[in-house]
Amino acid sequence: MDTTSARAKIPEEHQELIRTSLESKLNAITRYEDISWKIRSGYVVILYGALTLLVGKELTQLASFAANTTTAVSVCFLILGLSLSSFAVDLGYLMKKLRVVVLRDILVEVFYDPDCHLRAKLPFLLHVAAERPLKTHFRGAHTTYLKKLRWNLLWILLPIYATTPALSGVVYFVHRVLAK
Repeated sequence: MDTTSARAKIPEEHQELIRTSLESKLNAITRYEDISWKIRSGYVVILYGALTLLVGKELTQLASFAANTTTAVSVCFLILGLSLSSFAVDLGYLMKKLRVVVLRDILVEVFYDPDCHLRAKLPFLLHVAAERPLKTHFRGAHTTYLKKLRWNLLWILLPIYATTPALSGVVYFVHRVLAK
């Protein structure tokens, strides 16, 4: 594809506006990614730091800890609560980031493809992307967004936020069964 002829169909002032918008979208994606990893690393540090304090570095206090049903159940609920709240915050930033990613991809297509059917939607593509619903203006983009969201949920967020609550439930259950 001849990118020069594709850009030639876009007025010069719009080309600069598109370039600036692409740069700002890339910066936004980077910032969302930074925030997400700070949330994830903070979650891991707080959760495992607290668990280490409760059960000891070498699990020396685990038996006495698990023997007290009220304390063990309370800690399981705290783990679940921290995991769910961190998951919700992370999911919110992930959804915003993915909207920006999808709209950036469309903007690149509009910029380089002279026959792109989305050229009429250029004003919508140049607006702040993270807060705008995709479904209203870009049905195909909404489908792409949902695919990316499902993949991220399945392969990134669930392993991070579901592992410890599930493991704590299993450990508690196994200990209660073995204690009888």
